[in-house]
Amino acid sequence: MYSIITIFVVFVFEKVFIVGYLDYVLPTRIPKTLSRAILFLFVITISIFLIFLNLKKIIIEKFNEKHIIFFLFAISITLPLVLVFLIKVEPKSDFLTYYLIAKHLVYSKIFIPNYIATFPHTIMFPIFLSFIFRIFGPSILAAQLTGILLSAMSVIFVFLIGKEAGKKQLGFIAAIMWSLMPSRIFYSLLICTENLFNTVALFTIFLFFRNIRAFKSIKTKYLNLAFIGILLAWLSSIRPNGIILFIAMTLFYIVFSKETNNNFLKKDMNNIHFFKFIAIFIMLATYLLASFSLNIIIESIINQKIASTRIGWNLYVGMNISSHGQWNKNDSELFGRLIKETGPNQAQKTFFNLGLNRLQNLIKEKKIISFISDKIITMWHADHESYDYVAGAQLQNTAGKLIFPKNNKIIKLLFDIYYYIILFTALLGLILEIKNCNFSNSIIIIGGLVILGTILLHIPFEAALRYKNHALLWFCFISANGIITASGKIIKANKIQCK
Repeated sequence: MYSIITIFVVFVFEKVFIVGYLDYVLPTRIPKTLSRAILFLFVITISIFLIFLNLKKIIIEKFNEKHIIFFLFAISITLPLVLVFLIKVEPKSDFLTYYLIAKHLVYSKIFIPNYIATFPHTIMFPIFLSFIFRIFGPSILAAQLTGILLSAMSVIFVFLIGKEAGKKQLGFIAAIMWSLMPSRIFYSLLICTENLFNTVALFTIFLFFRNIRAFKSIKTKYLNLAFIGILLAWLSSIRPNGIILFIAMTLFYIVFSKETNNNFLKKDMNNIHFFKFIAIFIMLATYLLASFSLNIIIESIINQKIASTRIGWNLYVGMNISSHGQWNKNDSELFGRLIKETGPNQAQKTFFNLGLNRLQNLIKEKKIISFISDKIITMWHADHESYDYVAGAQLQNTAGKLIFPKNNKIIKLLFDIYYYIILFTALLGLILEIKNCNFSNSIIIIGGLVILGTILLHIPFEAALRYKNHALLWFCFISANGIITASGKIIKANKIQCK
């Protein structure tokens, strides 16, 4: 696990700093090779600075937990609140779709039912948003403020997860890193699923860790796991990649979880595997039942059946070698024609078969390995897409006090530098943990499973820079661990020298 994530980060750095996948953002006045070298040295310098800054660390354990949470909430919400009133943004593309679906739901109307039947997950976030609209009115500002609040809550849960895992310092540093991540801040300004998805995912993980570690009766634990299964079903209905978290939690619970400190396992250690089997069965059963119920609810809202096959379009686009597996105009136009001619269910089935044909051609032409490599780096080489969305969604000729140019390379580069610092400090920490043969950190394990799951999921399916957003918060955990581990090594080395 640790080694695979290490190799992956090295792969990303090799493609960015040696091959030059980020050259389109770098300055044009100096040679690209020199620009990459300067960028890499800058990333290393800032990373080392953060490690030495942690040597002066404030002992978080001395502070009241409520004060820490208030502090994290304040820094998480301040900048987005300032930006939302300085920048005039109108929803476009998917974000406009979510807004219009939610707005129509307020008035008991259905917007683009065929589209929802094709992609059922597109209505779940609008359903949540429609409740907000019923209270505060269907305004863009209400949707943005909801996103900002949800995003701030995700920062709080990052801290609480670290604390629940017995690593309060790690939770605090990870929360700070996530709160200051530019893409988190900019996505909070958009009417997007990321904010709700991340908050629900982190809340689920928090309950999961608490359920494993707390001294509770077997009945209470099983009830909690049933509730977690329902939350995971809801998560998957918000974004289909919620299945990644379900698989990650299941693997972690079966392979890595040690509940020997719990009352019900103390009574009979020989039955530990049986108890785990029952726990996974409960979680899976409630997940499937809740998913089935949510599908029925969606069908009742749109008054038509949803597509039985839902991965066809994503497979078809994901196998497009010319677009690097990303959304493209030609495939989109074909989608528009097919859904009108054949309906949601048949359109998805047709795209599934077409996607398999593209895959067979890739295998026949012996391009599958290079295509996989290209898709992975296309999705993971940078983290500035949120800026593109915000800059492209600004209202023209308005009284907005702050305007972001669409092709501002400097701002994009700043977004990416922050991302590379997260990756580099994570890489450093992973190398040190591998060297020390320390593979017991539950947060790194489950985070690694989520990251690997995200990489694997988007090899066959549609890729985009934004689709890794939920995985970046786990890199913040690994990065924070790297900073703490590296600074601990320095402190230990200094003590030895003093002796």
